[in-house]
Amino acid sequence: MPPQRRLKPQSLEDISLQAYISLLKNETELLFHLRAYAPKSILVNRVSPDILYRRLETQFTSGCYGILQEIVRQRIVEHMVKNFHVFMNDCVSATKSSKTYQILSEQSTNNDFVQPRPPNSGDDAVSGSPGRYNMTNLRFLPIFQQLMLILNDDVKALDFSKNKDLVDMEEATEICRVLWKIIGERCKSLEKLILTKDLSYSSTLNSVIVNGSKLTHLTLKRNVPNNIFLNLIGQNCPKLQGIELDVAGSEIINDFGIVCLLFADPEQIFLKCWNRDKTVGSQVRRNLRVFPQPFYDRQIPDQQEPYTRNSKSGSGNYLYLKKTFHEALRSGEGGDWERLPIATSIKKFRLENTKVKGDGASVVLESCPNIYSLGYLVFAAAGINASYQLQFTD
Repeated sequence: MPPQRRLKPQSLEDISLQAYISLLKNETELLFHLRAYAPKSILVNRVSPDILYRRLETQFTSGCYGILQEIVRQRIVEHMVKNFHVFMNDCVSATKSSKTYQILSEQSTNNDFVQPRPPNSGDDAVSGSPGRYNMTNLRFLPIFQQLMLILNDDVKALDFSKNKDLVDMEEATEICRVLWKIIGERCKSLEKLILTKDLSYSSTLNSVIVNGSKLTHLTLKRNVPNNIFLNLIGQNCPKLQGIELDVAGSEIINDFGIVCLLFADPEQIFLKCWNRDKTVGSQVRRNLRVFPQPFYDRQIPDQQEPYTRNSKSGSGNYLYLKKTFHEALRSGEGGDWERLPIATSIKKFRLENTKVKGDGASVVLESCPNIYSLGYLVFAAAGINASYQLQFTD
């Protein structure tokens, strides 16, 4: 029997989406070049790119209403996420070799010279060559213009794990800085956000969390800058209920991070448990005021390990406690701790490959009545033992 060749043609839906995305790309590229050359042109100096952008946005939403528009937007977003590695490479190439982008950068630099920005303006911070990674210039790139047209409150899910070709790159921080800002501004009804370790944290990711009141599924991987960031999640994401809060691989997170996530005033709890003298060292005078914030993210030594083992690196490398957070929670010292709503809603909390140990696991088990999984956390048994006084035998 002769060999058979089986073809699986693309669906009509996929063909239509690709055609529309290609058309949208052409239109945003036209606007990109128009913004650079219109101010210097005699023929098109009266053409406003902003008016054309608004017209394009109106045409995108016309003829498609209600749930149909929501489905179409979500499918376009999924297609763009799957190809986001291509868009990232296009962005890097544009910032390095595009003549249009160089003109926009020069215009931005001239405007800054005439009207200087206030110092330490985070959104428009420049990295590398002057104006190259200016926030405003990056937003004018075609990919970000497309995202600003497509993303809105109808988009419920952003799952970057579906893109298997994402790789870590030097410019990822700058690209993600713009990406998180756009998502934070446009997607205020987001229910599912899954990031990968190849994407980079930026302070603009905070805006996504602040507007994440409807989030039910959040996967951050290594995009957690410090333990206090978890308090931002606890304060603003009360509906993380029943799916998964995944911070696996975030090695900065220690037992104090659990307190930050679940309680309204983690700083006060920290002060009740913190062993200041042992952490700071005897060389610091007792009457010298020492702020606790620099010590939040230090590794907490295991209670079972002898002090001599940890003292080889110097006491300043560790965070020492007078009592464990779980002991303070059980004793109720200083009144009842105010738990955040996430403590009762969270059901799955993946903590493997973090610095969380038995104390943190005990706090989760004591405070979260609906929790059923801590992932592959090896200290889960120690937490169960501390919370329920169970004895484990070989």
